[in-house]
This record gives sequence, C-alpha cells and structure tokens, in this order.
Amino acid sequence: MKKLFIFISFTCFAFGALAQNEIENSKQEGVVEVEPSSDEEVFTFVESVPVYPGCEKEEESNRFGCLQRGIMMHISKTVQYPDEARDNNLEDKVYVSFVVDKEGKVKDAEILRGKHEILNKEALRAINKLPQMQPAMQRGKTVNFKVNIPINFKLH
Repeated sequence: MKKLFIFISFTCFAFGALAQNEIENSKQEGVVEVEPSSDEEVFTFVESVPVYPGCEKEEESNRFGCLQRGIMMHISKTVQYPDEARDNNLEDKVYVSFVVDKEGKVKDAEILRGKHEILNKEALRAINKLPQMQPAMQRGKTVNFKVNIPINFKLH
C-alpha cells in the first residue's frame, strides 16, 4: 500500500515586519502615502498580518511565522487525499488564493493553478475550513488581506 504524503509550503506576499519597516522608512524619506480607494480593497502588504487562533500572545514580529504554521497545520490535518486521485496516481502542486476579510473570515478562495479538478476541490475544501482569525490591520483599521499558498499532493 502506498503511503500518503501531503507537503504544504506556504508563500504569502505579505511580510508584516518588512512592510512595517518600509512604511516607517517611507515616512522618514517624505514619501506621500495614498489612502485606500475603497472598503473592498485587498492588501498584500500590511502593518499587522491576520492573527491565527493561538498566536494572540506572539510578539508582532513573530505573528507572520505563527500564521504560516497555523495554516500549514490546519491543511495537513484537514486535507484528505481523494480515493479517486490515489487510485489514479494523481499528484500535483495546487496553488490557492484566498482573502482573510475584515472580520477575519476566509472568503474568495480560488485555484490559481492546478491540473486535476479532484485535487483542486480538496484544496479549496481545506482552505474554506480555516478558522476565523483576527483580521489584518493597516493604519489602525481592519483590512482585507490576500494569501497565496501552494499545496503539494504527492503519493509515496
């Protein structure tokens, strides 16, 4: 019997500490900041990333790593390799994008790239089961925050 191995790697185009430093540096250099154009704007760089449950006591500089670990643990516990995919030896790296909204809920999950519909559906199912988080913050306000992650489905 083949062993199941799901490898989850996490990439997110938001680095809280890096973004904070860039904002502070831009203020010192006299760069003019533009206010968001709408309440529905989705940020990829924020001063404070969403806080995953259990990460509340982490220092701000450690919250991005805690968010990554929390999402990875959730996915590794939630993803179930579909029998049909296993029977047909289907493997893939599925790229998923989603938004953590102003209330900290996951929304707008979509597949950016994936070859096999059955694996794409399983990836979306797992992402849509993420727990509610504390939302991202920018300039003292809660904001929508975009996350992109690859989920590797691999049989061993």
